[in-house]
Amino acid sequence: MVFAAMVLAIAGPWYAAICYRLPGFAQYFLWKHNVVRFVTPFDHQRPIWFYGPVLLAGLMPGSLLAIGFLRFLFTEDNSVAQRRCPALGFILLAAGWCVLFFSVSGSKLPTYILPAFPALALALGYYLAHSRWQQTIWPKAIAGVAFAILFVGHNIALPWYAGYRAPSGRLAELGNYFTDRQIPVVCYPRSCDSVAFYVGRDDLSNYRSKQTHLLVYFLLRQPRTVVLLTHRHSLEGLRHALPPELRVVDEKHLGLRALPGLSEALMEKVAWWMGETSLGLCDLAVIERRDEYP
Repeated sequence: MVFAAMVLAIAGPWYAAICYRLPGFAQYFLWKHNVVRFVTPFDHQRPIWFYGPVLLAGLMPGSLLAIGFLRFLFTEDNSVAQRRCPALGFILLAAGWCVLFFSVSGSKLPTYILPAFPALALALGYYLAHSRWQQTIWPKAIAGVAFAILFVGHNIALPWYAGYRAPSGRLAELGNYFTDRQIPVVCYPRSCDSVAFYVGRDDLSNYRSKQTHLLVYFLLRQPRTVVLLTHRHSLEGLRHALPPELRVVDEKHLGLRALPGLSEALMEKVAWWMGETSLGLCDLAVIERRDEYP
């Protein structure tokens, strides 16, 4: 009861305020994206074992201790059992419940079980401190290699990758499309908030794939519209949805830039593997309403 009261005291006012501001929020978020998404999945459907590989990869290099850790937990040897403590059971219960809860859910994403990782890391650390591994050179060697990989990854690889994938890197060649505020800018089928931030526009609207008919209706009411397409196949799909009254008068491909030293064929494979993203910026199209149509 105390825990429930603390949760409600912290989160309750925010939920009450957002439900007051947006009356449909409670049904859409609290019901559809929590209850319905759990019992009758409609998105990100994965098998029950989905989080097994996620845990093994996410806990590296601690995952290398998995077999020894399981033996440490389940052995009946008194000398080993005496080294286990109630606190270890508590943190394993917390982590295990989190993983179990989301494993039985039909909709799964790797980020759902992030709260379990600190507890599992503590459990592995406890095992390492109370095992013979602590007396060998291997933990220090593996920790050193892991630190080097993380250092290079976080300080070199990830910043380069973020800059390479970020739509902001292509905005210099798009400036003229956003200067006239009388021409609306639409994101389809996902929002592209970084573009709005960097071009200083707060009037970008967004249409999802299931709202294509609403997008077409919007385009029919505008003489000219700039559409930011955030999936590699969005432009092709939108072309098929456009009625004769609408036409694409200008377009620009904004997918991944070619990497130095890679052939065109190899770059196509790299782009396919990396994905020209469902959340970034792939194409820009200018759509006009034909004057000969009312």
